[in-house]
Amino acid sequence: MKHSFLTLMMSLSVVCTFSQDINGTWAGIFLTQVKKFPHNYYFFLEIKQKGRTVWGVYNTTDSANNKIVSCLCSVSGFLPKKNGAIIDLYKEHIEDFDKKTVSYALCNFVNRLTLHYFKQDSIEYVTGQWYSESSDGPLAGGAGGLLVAQYITSETMRNVDQYFPKINKMIEKGISEEQTVIIKSDDVSVATPAEKKLLDAIKTIIGKK
Repeated sequence: MKHSFLTLMMSLSVVCTFSQDINGTWAGIFLTQVKKFPHNYYFFLEIKQKGRTVWGVYNTTDSANNKIVSCLCSVSGFLPKKNGAIIDLYKEHIEDFDKKTVSYALCNFVNRLTLHYFKQDSIEYVTGQWYSESSDGPLAGGAGGLLVAQYITSETMRNVDQYFPKINKMIEKGISEEQTVIIKSDDVSVATPAEKKLLDAIKTIIGKK
């Protein structure tokens, strides 16, 4: 897994650019536990931002190829009016899932992603937690897990707008009084011990120190 993911990240890194916002594709690892057994998925987050409105899709998959889907969900949210480094994204719909290996219930239990935006040496990362508010299903009782990803490119593989039929209303709702909304990244020095472990893990996978 490490070798194939490293190859993927290095092949994409040639188009990695410095972003002034969070538009684009992020790639990393999604950590979960199903029936008491730990399982780590590849994690791809493709998002767009305009004003305070953020929308997109994420894919958790056993493959380093983002085109192979285990669980594809659309998510959206609004940035806080005050610039900060925390982003909350809420599930809209399940767009696709692998019916052979992932049940609908397993794909459905994630309701929210909370992301913490970091920057170190011009490289951008998000660490985060995912939450389930379901009272039943594979992970009951509001269970959750962790994730970590690195910013790869300003492009998205999918046309994420197609999953949001009311995108214009969403953007209008997120219009800020300011001309631009800046995501304020935190330095890794303020990361919690758990976040630092996640950042060290992704750096090890992609060969960054």
